[in-house]
Amino acid sequence: MEIRPCGASLCGTIVKVLRSKPGSAKTDVFNPDPGKRNNPMEGTVILSELADAGNLWKGRIYNPESGKTYNAKLTRGADGSLKMEGRVAFICQGPTWQPAP
Repeated sequence: MEIRPCGASLCGTIVKVLRSKPGSAKTDVFNPDPGKRNNPMEGTVILSELADAGNLWKGRIYNPESGKTYNAKLTRGADGSLKMEGRVAFICQGPTWQPAP
């Protein structure tokens, strides 16, 4: 994933799919916009509206496995990692992403 300026905020775009689950879609089949369902996963924006809030970014995350978008919080680690938390009601969970070598 690559995070870069996107208008007045930041966006995160899938640059390359390194690992995928067996049988997983190679296109954005669950996108709520039918016109985007044949788009490849690479190039899909999954983080949007990211705004700097001190030591973290707040914005939205799109889950291509469900086609749903959630509130998100990303905390930057000293090692360059990003701890992502997607929030649905009172439940927060998500992975920690490491920078690409």
